[in-house]
Amino acid sequence: MFTLNDDPQHIGGPVSKFLIPVGWKTDGGLVWDMSSARPAQIKLKVYDPTGRRLLIYPALFYYSTRSPQMRPGTKYLGRVIQQPPSDQFEALKMVIAAYRPDVSNATFVETEKLPKMSQAAYNALPPGPGEILDPIRTRSS
Repeated sequence: MFTLNDDPQHIGGPVSKFLIPVGWKTDGGLVWDMSSARPAQIKLKVYDPTGRRLLIYPALFYYSTRSPQMRPGTKYLGRVIQQPPSDQFEALKMVIAAYRPDVSNATFVETEKLPKMSQAAYNALPPGPGEILDPIRTRSS
């Protein structure tokens, strides 16, 4: 059991608990950004000596540029105003650019969109409070 604790200079105390394999190590923790709508985010690397690892990054929030008051490149609630990614591959490139500049020159060898698999996973999600307003969701009966 790994307990992620906040820095005592902030709020301090436990934030979350994770089950990780014996012998694995962690780097990182809670990242504070008081200019953000969500000021406390987790940025954590969980890894073992053989090189396997799990990376948890703070969420990237982007707002649509459709509103005339929100100009691209400006910030709203601490987040950059720009169009959301067009697909999962563009989103992954945004995460790499933001949090892994050391591998920003990596090349996607192959990409394949799997819309039926994506729809099946989406349909398997439990209903949410806004589902009735979601015109995209098409649950099968």
